Amino acid sequence: MVRLRSEHNRFNAHMHYKYRLVPSPTCPCGIEDRTAENILQRYKRHNQERSTKWPQDTTLHQELYVDMDVLRRTTSFIEETGLIM
Repeated sequence: MVRLRSEHNRFNAHMHYKYRLVPSPTCPCGIEDRTAENILQRYKRHNQERSTKWPQDTTLHQELYVDMDVLRRTTSFIEETGLIM
């Protein structure tokens, strides 16, 4: 959870801007930078998992900071999508 909150993770945006370890900060769809916000809120590839975890629209703040139930759903989402933090 700390890696999602701080953006110190292995997503392309951080690995590109901070360390230049990947050639591009964008997600595989090429539309926007691959960040925690992009993955949790908009990345189309994970729409099905996202709608299962959060059937109603939620903010990034809610997904990362609110209560244990929501934090468990966020953790489960990351595990189910196979994302490497």
